[in-house]
Amino acid sequence: MNHFRILASSVGDNCRRPLCKRMWYLAACLLLLASPAAAQEQKVDPVGIWKLAVKSNSQGQRTSTIKIVRKEGELVARSTGTRAGEIKASEVKLTGSQLSITLSANDIARGLTAVYVGTIKGDSITGSVEYRVGNRSGKRDFTGSRAEAEKVPDTSTITVGGMQKDVRYSDKYKRSVMDIWTVKSEKPVPLVVNFHGGGFKVGDKRRFGRSGLLKKYHSQGVAFASANCPFLEHVNNNYFEILEHTAEAIKFLQANAGKYNIDPDRISVMGASAGALIACHLGHAEKLSVTSVYAREQ
Repeated sequence: MNHFRILASSVGDNCRRPLCKRMWYLAACLLLLASPAAAQEQKVDPVGIWKLAVKSNSQGQRTSTIKIVRKEGELVARSTGTRAGEIKASEVKLTGSQLSITLSANDIARGLTAVYVGTIKGDSITGSVEYRVGNRSGKRDFTGSRAEAEKVPDTSTITVGGMQKDVRYSDKYKRSVMDIWTVKSEKPVPLVVNFHGGGFKVGDKRRFGRSGLLKKYHSQGVAFASANCPFLEHVNNNYFEILEHTAEAIKFLQANAGKYNIDPDRISVMGASAGALIACHLGHAEKLSVTSVYAREQ
């Protein structure tokens, strides 16, 4: 109220002064009034590695880590510390100091989503996480702190001899990504591409990271890739669309053989269950010059 009295007094006193002076006083008063609102609208920067502690009455306190980076102007988040391993957030929103992150964990339960909503103050965050599975839901409180900032990796070039995560082989579907384990060698090396099982309804490329084949042969000079593909729900239950789309993964690897130090003439495919069908299709139905096919039940 004092600001409004000052403003009214200034306008009244300045009616006898030149117009320019009256406008100057008016602008100064309006700026004074607007400054608190501008301060409230100031956004925070959520980029960093957040260590969260989620309270649970039945299971005690559970911890998880959420890494947030800014990629091409957009916020990207990944969560670790669950039975599903690493989960990429399907949605990240920042409104002022309020951060919202949506995660989907189909590897734990079909249709499971977790929505974190918290308020950031400096390097601390407090809020609640809502879990939803079908018609069931539950909410738990969490607290957290930021450990350190994470730089956005440069994806234009790679360091051969390590793992390249979430390499996109097509823009058609969100799940058109793969992980690639490259080999540092003077000559291009053979490559084995794995497709996961799950009846074309569930599953994820991450599981291959624990494969005995990967652990045994990668150190012996064999490159590996593990690819995701769209589920039936993404293609209107058209199995053939999934089979045909997976050919894009092989074409991408052949086109980028030099970048990943692989021999485009020595690419094999493998998979279990639904992945076995994909492997057989790519090896026989598609003209991709696939060297060999290894299909197994599980």
